[in-house]
Parts: sequence; structure tokens; C-alpha cells
Amino acid sequence: MGGRRAATHNAQRDLWAQHLPSAGFAVRREQHVPGWDRRVRRANGTWAWQRAVLDLRLEAPPDAPVTHLDVKVTHPCAATKVAGAAEENGFAAQKAEDAKHTRYPARPDTPHLVPFLLDSNGRWGVEAEAGLKGVLKEVEES
Repeated sequence: MGGRRAATHNAQRDLWAQHLPSAGFAVRREQHVPGWDRRVRRANGTWAWQRAVLDLRLEAPPDAPVTHLDVKVTHPCAATKVAGAAEENGFAAQKAEDAKHTRYPARPDTPHLVPFLLDSNGRWGVEAEAGLKGVLKEVEES
């Protein structure tokens, strides 16, 4: 990840970690989720464990499930996305959301995942936008 995207990623993670408690969420940063750890083959052919460390863990008792936000900043003009982004608004963010769900599949032993995608031009992913609306609704009701 380039320097500007890394800075944007970290700024978004820290912004939400700072503000979500005002909506009643207990927030922890950089949380390991063992249920999503996996073995991956390295370029040299050896195997290694890849730990799943997600950006934010949210808890909002009493009834809300544990939820993890995982932030990613993508660029619609990247070589792998430029053709699709030229045809479809939000293409880069949607592909990155799909990749997050592939990497962190829903299973009974794992928490709920909200991929929090932003593209470098400012577009939010569908799930990030829906998640923000949900948080705002929680704030209004409290």
C-alpha cells in the first residue's frame, strides 16, 4: 500500500475508533480474529500462517453482535480496476468489498464483518455507507 493510501487508511481507522464510542460502541483497534487465520503458500513454496488482524472490533451491548470493521482504501485507476471503473460507478470499492468477504467469509465461529471501503477519489463502498447510516441511526435514538 502506498504512503498516501496507508495514511488515509490509518486516519479513517482512527477517526471511527475515536467517534464510535459516542454512539455507544466499545471499540478496540487491531484485533486478532483466530477464526479467520489461514495457511498461505509463499512464493518459495513453503507454507505459513496468515493471521487475521482487523482494524476495529465493535461491541454494543446488549443485543448487537460483535462486529469488525476492516478499512481499505482502493484506487479506481489501478491497472486491475481501471477498465471496470470506467464502465461502472463504485466498481473499485465493490471489488474490494468482495475481496474482503472472500478473505473473511461468514462462518458460525466468526463475528460480523463490515468491509469499510473508500476509494482514493472519496467514494465510499456500499457497506461502509450503510454502516455509517446505521451508526447515525444509533446516535439519533440515544
